Amino acid sequence: MKIMFYQVEKINLKLLPFYIAFILIIIIYIVIPIIKYLIAKIKGVDFYTKKSNHLPFVPRKYIPYNINEILKVIPDFNELKFQQKTFEIYKQVQTSLNDFNIQNLRNYATDELYNLYKKQLEVLKRKHIKKITKDFKLIYFNIVGMEIKKETVSLTVFMKIECFDYKINKTGKIIRGSKRKKVVHNYRMTFMKGIGKQNKCPNCGATLKNTNSTTCEYCNSVIIGEKYDWILSEKLITSSHMKRKKFKYFIEK
Repeated sequence: MKIMFYQVEKINLKLLPFYIAFILIIIIYIVIPIIKYLIAKIKGVDFYTKKSNHLPFVPRKYIPYNINEILKVIPDFNELKFQQKTFEIYKQVQTSLNDFNIQNLRNYATDELYNLYKKQLEVLKRKHIKKITKDFKLIYFNIVGMEIKKETVSLTVFMKIECFDYKINKTGKIIRGSKRKKVVHNYRMTFMKGIGKQNKCPNCGATLKNTNSTTCEYCNSVIIGEKYDWILSEKLITSSHMKRKKFKYFIEK
């Protein structure tokens, strides 16, 4: 019995390096990646793209969203309809920018944002560059902040949108981005709606003769009046990354 025990112990010692190597392989290729993945998940970082998944910062002027407070000033407010409406506004704005359609932007953006986009389009036009965004898909939507004033209501939302996003020059050559790979943009956007009549233009201060009009007849600014629907007042990309391909595995039978 003693001899047999000695032989077994001796065999185990010979295999010990292989056991250690096997354990190290498991630790390096399985245990450590799992630990890294869990840490990244806790920190809110995409393990593959290293991009932060934490929600972007909400300006201090906005208080946390409370639907009961919104219903007090907009009794027929519906979150699903608001999501659909604002996503459609986003698509209309992007399409107008693609087509250099300045006039159409007036229907979907505040005067301040409209003027910003106008300047951006003028620069692109001088450089003979066209920005193309298309095939939009809404991945994530959440209302996070609100601001209620005497005549307007603003809601801040986080949107994650997947789309093609690239730029071409006057010859049609792609100079930035890709028309084959989609991009995922994380947005912080604010939408505004009028809840009361305005007697004066907020831009030039002129007295309005028609309070139901959406445009000031003196300075052509967009006016958020009582009957004016939601429009975009702020749009900020907080992070972006290329969409990862989803691999499909097929088992032959």
